[in-house]
Amino acid sequence: MPEPELRIERVKKPFDNYRIEYGITPENKDQTRIEFFSGKVKVGHALFGDGFVGVTGVGPADEIQLWFPTTQFASILSLLETQAKLSLFVDFDPGRPPEIPRQVHCAGIAARGRRKKR
Repeated sequence: MPEPELRIERVKKPFDNYRIEYGITPENKDQTRIEFFSGKVKVGHALFGDGFVGVTGVGPADEIQLWFPTTQFASILSLLETQAKLSLFVDFDPGRPPEIPRQVHCAGIAARGRRKKR
């Protein structure tokens, strides 16, 4: 009998606005932060740059935490500026025993539907 197909567990948080902050550490390392909100509720953030130690997953208050190299900032900013119906997501590897912490399979920002009207 074939084994049942394992399904990836997805955590998804739609958002409708965001705030961008940019800074440089005392060691001259770039650090950029984008915070994502659904209404006034923060649903997650993305960190860019060598000034951060990156951890991707779901953190306190079920906020999605993403980390990207600085080289990806322009691509993500373009997505935010041009696409509609955006959400943060984290996919976790399936099939783990309950006593083992979830392992991130993939994470990022997803767009669905039409482009934003300008």
